[in-house]
Amino acid sequence: MMKVLRALSNEAAFGILGGLGAIKIGGHFVYTTGQHSTHYFDKHALYANTIHTSNFCGELAKYFRDDGVEVVLGPALGGIVIAQWIAYHLENYNAQDVLAVFAEKFRPMNVEDLERKLKDWIKVPEDLRIPRELERHVAGKRVLIVDNIITTGNTIRKVIERTRSIGGEVIGVGTIMTNGHATENDLSVPKLVPLLNFPAPIWEEEECARNGPCSQGIPINTGVGKGAEFLMRRDV
Repeated sequence: MMKVLRALSNEAAFGILGGLGAIKIGGHFVYTTGQHSTHYFDKHALYANTIHTSNFCGELAKYFRDDGVEVVLGPALGGIVIAQWIAYHLENYNAQDVLAVFAEKFRPMNVEDLERKLKDWIKVPEDLRIPRELERHVAGKRVLIVDNIITTGNTIRKVIERTRSIGGEVIGVGTIMTNGHATENDLSVPKLVPLLNFPAPIWEEEECARNGPCSQGIPINTGVGKGAEFLMRRDV
């Protein structure tokens, strides 16, 4: 018999995530942002279980069911899964069409950037864009922007900017998890809803070398996050 959660308290949610191995505390992790931490939320451990992913997104969707959402937009790759499920639940709640679209990552490189990257392993910063074929679904629509976790908020800010630049109205931001380092004012949105708060100590790369896990010689986890890439770049 399929198990479906009808209500999801914080305690129950963290219990589920812990059981799935999605919550990791005590270690040395490198985030996509390049920052280091001793805490990590492994979204892939959650996404592998469709029932729990659906339940988490269904709970988050409830906070936006009265906001007239027409489109749910998530940044690639992790935000795509969240956007799909939240759009699905909003459709069921309100019995009206809700589209799910995404913003994709790209590196705006010129020849000099490419040469430097190949020679010195310098990472050209990634940017985000809404694919041209999806812009028509966003322009003039009420858009809910979502992601699996918000750390600094930089990724979500870019998505908000791109959405507004093509005429979409951002009605709010939703996330499964937040580290508490971004607010509604920081993002310039009318509504920010994190389903769960997961406070985590965060160090910039230089800070970590001075007084973080790097300074203590704690091995970097290469199984999740960007630890492997960090070590490769550091050792070149």
